[in-house]
Amino acid sequence: MEDAEEKCDDCEGVGTVECKDCDGKGVIEKDCEECEGEGHSESGTPCLECDGEGSIEGQCEKCTGDGKVECQTCHGTGEPFPSTDKTMTTKL
Repeated sequence: MEDAEEKCDDCEGVGTVECKDCDGKGVIEKDCEECEGEGHSESGTPCLECDGEGSIEGQCEKCTGDGKVECQTCHGTGEPFPSTDKTMTTKL
């Protein structure tokens, strides 16, 4: 029977975690630049850019649309941090 490999607790050994900026969706809603988030022009005409919604979906810049980012605990290695390598332990 083999010992289970040790892995990072935060990412469960995968090396990536869900992007918090977009909740793992890869897209974020942001204010429409054309109407400045109002959904209409100054005259009250619905904005054609956002269909009067005031916001548009765009690719998340942090995860570049992937929905995942590198785990900051293990720096993407999936291994526990700090290293639990027993060969590095020395007695003085």
